[in-house]
Amino acid sequence: MPALIKISPKPYTEEKLLSDLKSATDYYKDAFAIRCTQ
Repeated sequence: MPALIKISPKPYTEEKLLSDLKSATDYYKDAFAIRCTQ
């Protein structure tokens, strides 16, 4: 993630990338019925 922000800082911020990551992981958890337990 730091490398992406370094080479292309304009459209990306750490908050935006973390939000996109959460959206992607949530999508795949739902799509494949993945349940994480502790």
